[in-house]
Amino acid sequence: MTYSRLFTLSLTAITLLLCGCSLQANEEEKAVPALIHQPTQAALNELQQVIAKLLGMKKITLASSAFTQESVLTLERAQHLDASGNMIMGRTTESPIQLELVLIKDSCVIRDQNGQVSEPLTLTQCHKQMP
Repeated sequence: MTYSRLFTLSLTAITLLLCGCSLQANEEEKAVPALIHQPTQAALNELQQVIAKLLGMKKITLASSAFTQESVLTLERAQHLDASGNMIMGRTTESPIQLELVLIKDSCVIRDQNGQVSEPLTLTQCHKQMP
């Protein structure tokens, strides 16, 4: 293989890589922080089901005000208590999980803070969070 052909192939690969990164950046820019528009019991149920699915859990419990004031939700595992109701020290070593509600086009989407895992909401209505 000649050097000019190798140079051309390298230049083409770099161009394609940069285009791919650019497209991914544009998609991320379209995600706007959002809040739940009208919280209902159906919306809360959907939130709990979708978040449990995202986290690989059977069930989670959320406050009815989740995502109504902030677009970011921090979740911690329930603390383990002894028979007297005192917290058992050293049982929870995990960091809290942060999820965010975003509006992408006209769809409400819950995703992890890194944007790697996401799930759309079908019943819940949301709107753009004002600064």
